[in-house]
Amino acid sequence: MLPRVESKFRPNASKGREQIQGKCFEGKSSRLGRTGDRMSNQIKYKAGYRYQVVEDYHHGIRLPVKGLVQCGPFLECDRSGLLVKTGYASDGPTNAPHVKGAMRATIGVHDPLYQLIRKGVLPMSFRLTADEEMLAVSMEDDINPVLASIFFLGVRAFGEKYAEKESINPVIISP
Repeated sequence: MLPRVESKFRPNASKGREQIQGKCFEGKSSRLGRTGDRMSNQIKYKAGYRYQVVEDYHHGIRLPVKGLVQCGPFLECDRSGLLVKTGYASDGPTNAPHVKGAMRATIGVHDPLYQLIRKGVLPMSFRLTADEEMLAVSMEDDINPVLASIFFLGVRAFGEKYAEKESINPVIISP
């Protein structure tokens, strides 16, 4: 059994959430909560993300959109391409080897394009273009042509479900 340790970052942790909140936010509003709000002991998250972009990445591709489209805090696009912003999360190549040559093609191009399709920004008919762009970028990044072709055939055969609106990862609550 582990000994009980008091943390200097969680004073009076054993006395309950309300007292901690009162000491931290006395009378002040904060994006973390307001005095009197009951804070939850649960965390909400989504599974399925393995990689996170640490620097903005722009990919030039003609997109059938009007003006600038913001798709959440980490992705935007216009007619000249898409911008994958710092913090964007991706699972990388789905059901395929995670090789270095496939990362830009999946994290920086294919996954964001499929997300734009899921969100209704791009039509489902754009899926072929997204898959072809993934293949082209993979080849630019010197991935083995046989492996790149297998990736392409895989997304053509099995990728449609990932472009459909229902495929969005559900929110998980713990505990």
